[in-house]
Amino acid sequence: MCIRDSVYWVLVGMGDVNAPSGVLEKVQVSLEYDPAEGRVFGSGGCNRYFGSVDVNADQFVFSTAPIGAGRMACSEQVMSQEAMYLNILGQVNNFAIKDNLLYLFTGNDEVLLFSPGAAGGR
Repeated sequence: MCIRDSVYWVLVGMGDVNAPSGVLEKVQVSLEYDPAEGRVFGSGGCNRYFGSVDVNADQFVFSTAPIGAGRMACSEQVMSQEAMYLNILGQVNNFAIKDNLLYLFTGNDEVLLFSPGAAGGR
C-alpha cells in the first residue's frame, strides 16, 4: 500500500507521537487522498473538510492553508475532537505507512494514525 494509492483511511488515534489517544466511538473521522488532483478530503467527525497537498517521498504538506471545512454544529465532544484533528492535520509535514497503517506526523511530535477503511465506509 502506498500513499499515492487512493485509499479511504479511518482515524484510529491522534495526539502525542509516543502515546496517541483513541478517538470517540461511533464518530468516524476519515481522510482520502486523490493523487491525480493533489488533494485530500474527508470527514472530521461532524463536518466535511478539504485541502490541497504536496506529496513527495515521505513529505505530506498542505499547499493551501487553512484547511477548508463545513460549519455544522455537533455535540461538544465531537466538535472538540474535530478541532483537534483539523489543527493537527494542518500541521502535518511527513508521513509513513507501516504495518498497513498510515502515520501523519507534525514537527511538534504529534501524529494522526489511520487504518484502511471498509470499502463502503464513505
